[in-house]
Amino acid sequence: DDFKYELTVDKTLNLNEEIPTMIIQPFVENAIKHGLMNRHQKGRELIVKFDSQKNGVCIQIIDNGVGIQRSQEINTKRKDKPSSFATKAIDDRIHLMNQQGEFTIAYTLENAFTESLYVGTKVNIYIQFKK
Repeated sequence: DDFKYELTVDKTLNLNEEIPTMIIQPFVENAIKHGLMNRHQKGRELIVKFDSQKNGVCIQIIDNGVGIQRSQEINTKRKDKPSSFATKAIDDRIHLMNQQGEFTIAYTLENAFTESLYVGTKVNIYIQFKK
């Protein structure tokens, strides 16, 4: 009940280009699982934006959860949590895709709302098409 999401797609985006498989999903899952689920107040929100760039797309995944640092602190205290491999897996996947030569993919992570109790996380995924 306490979860809102927004999905926006830039109208100038070339929808004929294909987004590589399983690039967005791990980041959305991490936002929900590690950021929003650890938020103790109501108002959980997730935004996914697709913006056109020259020869590519920028995908932003923004949550208003606990943020990167707090999530890491919570995860180190959990004894029952198996060690996470999601970030390593996505890094490996991006490395392999970049070697294939169809795309150049990069991403950044940052706090989304620095002046808030829940700083959230913003992921920027940049995909440049080489066609």
